[in-house]
Amino acid sequence: MPEQLTGTIYSFGIVGEAERLEQNVPASHESLRPYAEAIVDVDLPDVTKIKRMTMRVTDMDPNRSLSKQLRIGQKGEVITRRMRDAGEQDILVYGYVLRLFESERITNHLG
Repeated sequence: MPEQLTGTIYSFGIVGEAERLEQNVPASHESLRPYAEAIVDVDLPDVTKIKRMTMRVTDMDPNRSLSKQLRIGQKGEVITRRMRDAGEQDILVYGYVLRLFESERITNHLG
C-alpha cells in the first residue's frame, strides 16, 4: 500500500467568496463557489526537492468564511477527488486536493 501523501500550504486564495467582486470562475467550478485554491508543498518520499502543486482545499466548514479557516503553513493529506461528473463524453475527471488534518483546523467561530 502506498504511503499517505501529505503537504503544507505555501500560499492560497479564495475564489467566489466576496459577492461584490466580479470574478471569472471557470464554468466547471461554478458549483463549487466559494472555494479555496492553494499552492501546496507536497512531501514526496525519497525526493529531496520540494514539489509544489496547485490544488483545492477540501472539507471546509461551509458555514464560515473560508479565508478565516486557512493560514499559510497548515498541513494536511493530499487525496484524490472527483473534480466533475462524467458529462457527455463519459469521462470522469479526478485531481488532487488537500484535506487539512483535524489538528490543523482553525476552530474558533469568530469568522
